[in-house]
Amino acid sequence: MSRIDLSDLPQRFEELGIDLTEPCLLGFSGGSDSVFLAEIASRVFAPGKLYLAYVNYRDLPTAIAPEVAIVKETARRLNLPLLTLDLELDYFHVDFENEARRIRYRWFAKEAEKLGAQGVLIAHQKNDDAETYLMQKRRGGLVSYLGLRPVNDIFGVRVFRPILDLYRTDIIEYLRENNIPYFDDPTNRFTVRQRNRIRLDELTDKSRVEEVLAERDRELPILLKEIGNIENINIKGGFYKAEYLKLTISEQRRLLLRCLDALPVKLSEDRKLALVNLCYERLLGKPSQRLKLMDGLYLYPSSQRIFFGGDLPRINEREIHLHGPLHYRNEWVRIDIDDLDKIHAKNYPLTVRPLVSGDRISTDLQAENAMHFLKSLGVPMWLRDRYPGIFDAEGRLLYVPRWSRIDSEVAAPILPASLI
Repeated sequence: MSRIDLSDLPQRFEELGIDLTEPCLLGFSGGSDSVFLAEIASRVFAPGKLYLAYVNYRDLPTAIAPEVAIVKETARRLNLPLLTLDLELDYFHVDFENEARRIRYRWFAKEAEKLGAQGVLIAHQKNDDAETYLMQKRRGGLVSYLGLRPVNDIFGVRVFRPILDLYRTDIIEYLRENNIPYFDDPTNRFTVRQRNRIRLDELTDKSRVEEVLAERDRELPILLKEIGNIENINIKGGFYKAEYLKLTISEQRRLLLRCLDALPVKLSEDRKLALVNLCYERLLGKPSQRLKLMDGLYLYPSSQRIFFGGDLPRINEREIHLHGPLHYRNEWVRIDIDDLDKIHAKNYPLTVRPLVSGDRISTDLQAENAMHFLKSLGVPMWLRDRYPGIFDAEGRLLYVPRWSRIDSEVAAPILPASLI
């Protein structure tokens, strides 16, 4: 006797925000889970509003004909329109699962837009939820949720999962009791894929599935709290290094990912995670060099603030001469001097130019070598060859702005604009 309770089918869909009178796709494969979902969804959706969306990957030639037969027979039996995408994707493709996922969800998004559909129903169930959580643990990547969400957006299409509370074995039992045909995909038993190994070797019964999901439920509040902590950090213009250093390793990587998500450039998920790792490694210790992430995008570390910015502008006018008070700004320096006496100058004109190796400080500052002094101030290396100094008419260095209070100094370098 089937353990599945179908006494209130409309509520199962409506509690996810699904409008049963509006168009909706159903991701269909002919397998047991999607056949079951099509069976129950066809009972509650208004006529003509539910569309089966089938992707034929032609990944295993010997299985194509029986799979297609089940797909067409189910669409005919339930009187549902069938949308089909035909392509060829080798099962042994090095990244089959991710590539197949990208293809189908992008296609779902296009078809949903054409039909004005509210989204796509996906037949993930409890076992899939547990499998996904275990795979997330093994990969060790950054995720925003553990397992599968009942509702989320993928590649621009809203995804609904109405049967996440059901076990795979109960679904199969229901179909067999009611003589409902489905396609038993042989590739699900190929252990070349990690998900199949988890399914066949680890999630062998309901008790193990429940055990895994209970562990997930204990871990999920910790993850969501961590995400909330990172969301509360103001990343506009970058973030403070001191604040970054107080975070756990996981929180640091998540903060970097949040910054990359906020950039005005499109990056794939894999590319973003690779850049997170690069940035994290660069920020270990006391980094001073900027890190090129791609053309026009750099990570700029300093002792105070860390930010993502574009290229440093080329310096065209290297020397600015002062004969009196001056308020001036160009591509590399800002000058705001109301009273030259504050600089204790005796010989005019004064000159503002970038410091170079060999410049000597002629004041009572402790360090004599200007470049060594910049290092002692904490000026990042990427800024040192464009850091301003003020010289008298005889070329003596009179003034070097303090990096720790750079915003209030009479001369200051222009930093690259943050891209966030």
